[in-house]
Order: sequence, then structure tokens, then C-alpha cells
Amino acid sequence: MSEQPRIEMRTGQVASRLLPAGRYAVTVYTGVDNGVPATRQFLDWIAAQGEQPIAHASEQGEVFQARYETFLLDDRTEPDRQRWMIEVAIQVHDRCQPTARSLT
Repeated sequence: MSEQPRIEMRTGQVASRLLPAGRYAVTVYTGVDNGVPATRQFLDWIAAQGEQPIAHASEQGEVFQARYETFLLDDRTEPDRQRWMIEVAIQVHDRCQPTARSLT
């Protein structure tokens, strides 16, 4: 299996990379301060669906292979952070893993 291409550009504290292809579970929550509880509920929901995020343990906690957030409202048009809508996507394992089989 070949290494996924990685592009990284840094500006201050923001990094940009290519996300790996695959399946993602996606949710939207409202209010910046709701991020931690919303993510916990989202992870519980993912597990309840029989899915599993692609992640590994580290000293700082669980590290997801691919997770991203998209702010769906512009702070220039909606200054109230509690009204901002944030989409979160976490990569989950593929359901169907290809297996080798004989063609004879």
C-alpha cells in the first residue's frame, strides 16, 4: 500500500493537509462552547451505529487518523459564537474489507 500524499501549509496555528479517502461519520452542532460535549455524544452515537473511528491511543488521549471541523457560519455575519454551526467529520473503518480469493 502506498503512502498517502501529504501537503502541509502553516499559518500561525492553522495547518492544512489532505484528508485520506474513506468513510466519515458527520454531525453538526451549534455553539462553540458545546464542542466537547457534542463530540462525546457524537462518539457515543458512532459506537451505537456499530462503527469505530480510525484512531490510536497516545499519552494525550485518543488521536484520530482523520477528523475535521467546518464552521458553517461566518463570524463576520454572525458574531454570536453560541449560534455558530460547526460540522464535525471523523473517519471510520470501512465495513467491507477486501479479501484475497482464488479465481479458480
